[in-house]
Amino acid sequence: YFVNLANGQTVASQKKIGAVKPLGSQVLVELLTYDEQHPQEGSLITNTNKKFGKDEARHGWVRAIGPTVKESDWTFKVGDRVLINGSGTPVPKFVGHNDREWVLLEPYTLKAVLEETL
Repeated sequence: YFVNLANGQTVASQKKIGAVKPLGSQVLVELLTYDEQHPQEGSLITNTNKKFGKDEARHGWVRAIGPTVKESDWTFKVGDRVLINGSGTPVPKFVGHNDREWVLLEPYTLKAVLEETL
């Protein structure tokens, strides 16, 4: 891929992103796909035209928490499935990344911890 430098030059980079570590109060969330969030609508054939509605809340898993987010101030932790409000900042693909969307969010955009059952 290519990187644009501050001086206007474009250079090729062979290095891949190895990890994403949230800074400050950011929370890294791995978002569920539409089909994962709506399993009752699923079928044996996945319809890739399904999209989230404009006002539809998204679900995801907390994967990392920035150093200034205190667990005592919030009720979520790494590994929790959460309901979010907002779109967040998209994260570029990195080593170990899967096909899901990953975003950085402020803690106040996480609205609930979702308890999963079988």
